[in-house]
Amino acid sequence: PIVLESSGVDAARQRALELTAPNGVCVFLGESDTWQINENRAVRRKDFFIARSFYFPIREYTQNLSLLRTHRTQYESLVDAQVPLSGLEKLFSEFASGARLKPQFSSSA
Repeated sequence: PIVLESSGVDAARQRALELTAPNGVCVFLGESDTWQINENRAVRRKDFFIARSFYFPIREYTQNLSLLRTHRTQYESLVDAQVPLSGLEKLFSEFASGARLKPQFSSSA
């Protein structure tokens, strides 16, 4: 099971950690300047994985978007799989095992 948290709000991150099942994955996608969570009993007493996606500060968004638009074809060639929400669990397993280099969620896949 995968829990996705994309707001970047501490309370939402905390809740996502608490809701993640044992042996599950909590994925943080949201950007914020700070990150404070409470490692309470609901978080501490289970084994699970945390995957984060904080590649660049939000202030660099405009510059990175420009780079993406300029070099779109090159970046697209790196993506080796696109799946809808229903395919995320399998895709994550493939990525974690090294079978995928740059998978991508796509609402239109």
